[in-house]
Amino acid sequence: MTFTALILFGTLSSTRVSYGERAQVTFRHLYFREWDPQFETLPYPPSTGVYGFYTRDEFYEGLGFALRRYNETESLSLSGYTFSDARRPVTVCVEQFCLLPRLTLRNVGDSPVVVCKTLSLIDFSESEISDWKHTEAFFHQQGLNLDFARFRKLSLNFSLSSPPIHHIDWDRSIECFQFSVHVLFDNSGQTGQVVGTLTAAPIEVVCGLSGVVRRVNEPEVAPTLHRIVHLVVDLLAFNSSLLSLGLCVVSLHRTVRLWKRTKGFFEEYYGIRLKGLFFDFVNPWLFVVIGGDLLIISGSTFKLVHSKDILQAYIELSYLLGLGTLLVWISILRYVELASQTHLLLRTIKRSVPGLLRFCACALVLYFAFVFPGWVILGPFHMKFRSFTSTLECLFSLINGDDMYTTFATIDTAKGLGIFLFSRVFLYVFITLFIYAVLNIFVTIIFEAYEEVRVSSNAVLTDLCHATCI
Repeated sequence: MTFTALILFGTLSSTRVSYGERAQVTFRHLYFREWDPQFETLPYPPSTGVYGFYTRDEFYEGLGFALRRYNETESLSLSGYTFSDARRPVTVCVEQFCLLPRLTLRNVGDSPVVVCKTLSLIDFSESEISDWKHTEAFFHQQGLNLDFARFRKLSLNFSLSSPPIHHIDWDRSIECFQFSVHVLFDNSGQTGQVVGTLTAAPIEVVCGLSGVVRRVNEPEVAPTLHRIVHLVVDLLAFNSSLLSLGLCVVSLHRTVRLWKRTKGFFEEYYGIRLKGLFFDFVNPWLFVVIGGDLLIISGSTFKLVHSKDILQAYIELSYLLGLGTLLVWISILRYVELASQTHLLLRTIKRSVPGLLRFCACALVLYFAFVFPGWVILGPFHMKFRSFTSTLECLFSLINGDDMYTTFATIDTAKGLGIFLFSRVFLYVFITLFIYAVLNIFVTIIFEAYEEVRVSSNAVLTDLCHATCI
């Protein structure tokens, strides 16, 4: 039941996230001047630069273009997007640094000044923003003066409503969404490159009987079969996890009581103090099951509460349900110990874990010994080493044999013979050391644990066994 709930959640969330991403691409084509599909590729390897503006006329032309296209959305859009408000409001926010005298030498800790104003495009004609000069004059008239020496960010915020989305799957459901569109012109780096980005957060709303977004006094549509199935599965997953949690807590309570009574008995009648026998009485798998049940219960409750705005709670839900299902599946491994032919796997894992942890602690020290100089020395010359986190990811990818040639080829002799030779020596030493030495030692520890478990026939007797079996 838990697995079924996870599958339904994953299917629902992936469908809606995919819809939101496709709609976001549509908005970029609508509101960004000369937007190219090459900007929609994955960030690595980059096939093109960022979408940016470099001159005053380009900036104001792009700004006016976005406002004009928003004003024409209903007539231009192929998907039938409509304005959430008939007045077509756009909230414009300008963020600029404080004005300082040129001879000021002290640092100023004041935050940038943000000025926001809501414009109703229905009150203006398109001739006022027909080209970049008119757009610049229009913003001056609205009190949104831009000083590009202090300019940091400008954003346009507006909302659009989607048409009713008809699903043709088994339940024939209809959904409606409202998009909060955020167009940002970012000059935070103050390099002369103003980067344009657009994000559109979809919010599920209840469709009205007329096929538009429901108004305040308009009745809601009856729940669809799709929602009913999700509700039933979530309730069953919640109840089954709650029952499992209760049984595990009772079992844990009884085994802890038995452990305490056994310790007291041997200490009182035999004078033996039993040590390190807690997990001989309490099954460690109980803690795994309890952890999984708690996560599933929390995730199911969270999903039931946010059933109408699941996209906003997607990250929290994915953590709770995903990790909960992981622990549930791991807890199934306890049944492997019951079979004589498969219990060797878990015994090998248990035997090798202490040695692997000690080895990983030493390997991490060696790993970070390469990360820091790689980041500091190669960072200015190689995009994979540009930040600390990207350096971590790059070196870990090299250990797994990922994209080695590109890592080598990015730095050539044009960037200097010294950095070229250092990069080669650095990468050759790192790859040789970790692939041929560190990884082989890691595997050897597991093999040794397997051999010890396989050949061991006489178990070590604990204090409890000495007292009861001899």
